[in-house]
Amino acid sequence: MPVPDSDLDAVTAAASSPDWPVRAQAGRDLARWAHRDDASAVLLRLILDPHDTAVTDATSHALLQRDDAHGLRVIARALATAINSEYADHLYAAVAQHLLPDGPIAEFLRLCDELIDDSDPTTRLGAGHLRDMATPWTLAT
Repeated sequence: MPVPDSDLDAVTAAASSPDWPVRAQAGRDLARWAHRDDASAVLLRLILDPHDTAVTDATSHALLQRDDAHGLRVIARALATAINSEYADHLYAAVAQHLLPDGPIAEFLRLCDELIDDSDPTTRLGAGHLRDMATPWTLAT
C-alpha cells in the first residue's frame, strides 16, 4: 500500500527541525522513500547533518536496513562527499554494525558492484569506497 505524499511532506518538514532528535527520527522515517530523488536529497542532507552526528547515525542505519541499492546509493554519495571527515567514521561504523558479525556481506558487495556502474560519478566513487570497506570482512568468511 503506497504511503500518501502528505506523509512524505510531513517527514521532509521534520528533517529541517532545529531539534536533532526530530531530525534523527525524520531520517529513520524518510528512509522508506529512498527510491525517490526528492527524498534521497533530503536523506543525504541528514546524513551530513552539520549539527549532530546522531542524525548521521540514525539515518545511515535506517538506509542500510533497507538492504537495497536505493538506500546504499545515498550512503555511497554521502561517503564520497565525507571522505576524511568525522562523517566517514560514522558511516564506516554504521556499515560495520550492519554487516558484522553475520550480516548480509555478499548482498552488500553485490549492491556495491551494481552502484560502481552507476551513471553518477559521486555514487560510483562512494560505492568503491564502500566495497573497499567491506572487503576485509569477506576474507574472514
